Amino acid sequence: MIILRNLNRLIRSKLFMVTFVLFVIALSMKYFIFDFR
Repeated sequence: MIILRNLNRLIRSKLFMVTFVLFVIALSMKYFIFDFR
């Protein structure tokens, strides 16, 4: 049970990190496109 809870927390943190990285990449792409224009 404790292992399952830890695994769930790890998956949630990884999901948060992935979404945060994708958001940062989208922002940099947006600024890069604006600079390119």
